[in-house]
Amino acid sequence: MEGQSEEVAVQRIFEKYFGAHPGVYGIEIIVLGSVDVAAGSKKEDRFRAILRLIDYLHHHQTFTFLILDNENYAERLKQESRKSKSIHSKQRYVMRTEYIRIWKDAFEFDNFSCSEIAAAMNELAQGYASFTSAEVTVCKKDPNPGSSLQKLYKKKAQYGLQKIKLNEILIEHMMSPVSRRRIENRPIIKVLERVARLAVRNPLPTMHEIWEKNQASKYLGKKRKPVRRRKGA
Repeated sequence: MEGQSEEVAVQRIFEKYFGAHPGVYGIEIIVLGSVDVAAGSKKEDRFRAILRLIDYLHHHQTFTFLILDNENYAERLKQESRKSKSIHSKQRYVMRTEYIRIWKDAFEFDNFSCSEIAAAMNELAQGYASFTSAEVTVCKKDPNPGSSLQKLYKKKAQYGLQKIKLNEILIEHMMSPVSRRRIENRPIIKVLERVARLAVRNPLPTMHEIWEKNQASKYLGKKRKPVRRRKGA
């Protein structure tokens, strides 16, 4: 996950929606710190590092998903993953591209409506400021919607937006039985349901032959076409 606020949100979803801590499913949530850590910056290209980490984890039969906001080099990272070949298995690529989920705008805007975000911000502000759906909609249309939302909150509330607390409130509202939107239709739920399915169906192999078969399967990464040797070569 990109940041600590997303980590808290996903953990709450597992505990309240799936009824168990992610660890029960054999799932570990790792906080990257920012998109730049995963995707690299203008000065330093870190694609190779994060893809090698994923390759290493897949070599140990640990499915790896990346969930990122749509900013900086996130899309380029996904493009690079399409052609990154595993150094541990000559039969597959490092990963499947669908294991990288990039939100269209940002975690909050892709999974919650502008009215839901405004209501959560009002609850967070505790009367020190009020926010409308229209104001949040303007933030959503900004090239960097997450940053715009934080600026709006700071301008009106006179202190910084506590993203972790905001996401906790959003998750509570999402879990509420009076929520207008069905929880199973939220994009994050669909992603986590797939993560959970793969995790519970991924027991560690008891024999080397089984491990080799798993490594060569299409589940960890797309299969590579075998290199045809020229006659006489």
